[in-house]
Amino acid sequence: MPLIDCECWPHILVSAMKHWHNHRVWERGKPITRAPYSAGIALDGFSVVSCAGPPAAVDFCYLLAQTFRRQGGYDFAAWSAWASVDDDDELAYHARMFLWAQQGAVRAWAVVRDRERAYWTGDVSEDGRIPGQAHDCVSIDTIFVVKNARRHGLARRLVAEIARVSTAPISALGWGAPLSDDGKALAQSLMGTHFWLT
Repeated sequence: MPLIDCECWPHILVSAMKHWHNHRVWERGKPITRAPYSAGIALDGFSVVSCAGPPAAVDFCYLLAQTFRRQGGYDFAAWSAWASVDDDDELAYHARMFLWAQQGAVRAWAVVRDRERAYWTGDVSEDGRIPGQAHDCVSIDTIFVVKNARRHGLARRLVAEIARVSTAPISALGWGAPLSDDGKALAQSLMGTHFWLT
């Protein structure tokens, strides 16, 4: 199998078949196979999967997180196959993935965690320090919409679903740093100039 060096993945060599498969997932969404479907992921509409859910669904969500990692240029996938992990303050939290599917393919997803450290961005001082009290919240650590489904309000609908399931107002949700330009624009469009940052 020939190796290619894609300009969208600097310094990474992959087989041509794997490369174009990854591009199709990024462009159109990952198809929901029989195993994840039988594990409770809907072929159309919203689904929620926790790290403690059925193994097939957990593995599927990990593959989605890898897609986010590749396309976002991150060093790690924002999803764990473990039922719970410890953050850097040794506080256990559970990850959940919210998915929105259409015609048997996932078009948008978000990784959400309960956080005990969130700060109001309006409290950031000129020297970059963040004073004030920490805020417990549900944090949207990552959110991703496939390329062919963007600019249709899917991210906003996903955030509304996260708030509904979490029984929290959108204004109380946290946003995982660092935020991309699109992520910051989404947060500000929903919450105004300032919002909770985790």
